[in-house]
Amino acid sequence: MNRRIASAKVPELRQETQYTCCAASISACLQAHGKTQSEEDVNRVLNASPFRGASWEGILATLQYFGMRGSLVVPCTVAMLKKATDNGYPILIAWNPRNRPWSHASVVFDVTGEPGSYLIHVMDPNLADPSKSVMV
Repeated sequence: MNRRIASAKVPELRQETQYTCCAASISACLQAHGKTQSEEDVNRVLNASPFRGASWEGILATLQYFGMRGSLVVPCTVAMLKKATDNGYPILIAWNPRNRPWSHASVVFDVTGEPGSYLIHVMDPNLADPSKSVMV
C-alpha cells in the first residue's frame, strides 16, 4: 500500500490511559510543529483525570504553555478543516465517533478529495485495533 504524506505532519500516537485522549492529541499537534513533548509532559500541564477528562479552557491554556496558539471554532466546516491542513496545521477535534456518553479528542491531519466527496484523515489515539491510529 502506498502511504500518502499528509499536509499536517502528525505522528501516529496511542493514548496511554482511557482519559488522556486530549493530552495525546495535543502531543501529536506539538510534535507536528517540531516540539518534543510526550503525552505525559502534556498531561502534567493539562491535568486530565478519570471521569473528568479535560476542558477546552485547559486545552487552550496548555497549548499556550507550550508556546502554541489555538482557537475554539464552533461550528467548523470540512472546507475550514481542509484549508487549515493544506497549510500544515493539525486540528484537534472533540467528537463522539462511537456514540458514547462522553466526547473524545482526535486530530484531523488531512482532508483530501473534492467538495462533496471529501475524505477526512484522523489520527485517533484510541482506535479499537491497537495496531492502528489512523482512520479516514
